[in-house]
Amino acid sequence: WRVGAAQDQLRPDDLPVVLLRRDHSARKGGGRVLGAGAPRTGSPCAWVYLENLAWAMGVPDYDGAMTLEQSSRLGRAIGRIVAHEVIHAVAPALGHARSRVMSVRFNRNDLVSMYLPVDGATRRGVRAVLAAARASSTLPRS
Repeated sequence: WRVGAAQDQLRPDDLPVVLLRRDHSARKGGGRVLGAGAPRTGSPCAWVYLENLAWAMGVPDYDGAMTLEQSSRLGRAIGRIVAHEVIHAVAPALGHARSRVMSVRFNRNDLVSMYLPVDGATRRGVRAVLAAARASSTLPRS
């Protein structure tokens, strides 16, 4: 992880995660989306929408000023959304699960609980993608 700057050049193996204050896209029905990604492009990336995430967590009038407990919970929630979008980016064929980290919708408990498991199908799919990448030498062997 590193904080990027506008002039940074991305390497081919970089997967940028961008934290945005607002979701500026036009959505049917005005639903609140917590994160999004572009997994099927040549340069996959992920976005997290902080105001929507704070709203989903019940943090009123998010303005960037939070208590230590709220910021800790927000950090955990950001991690959940990032994990979800990165899985989409590295394994776009997997899709959503009925629950857990690849759920199509997160409830407040999903966002802030100490542990949110990965379902078996997602775990197997990610392992297969990693195994294929290692076999083609695109990832370091560890």
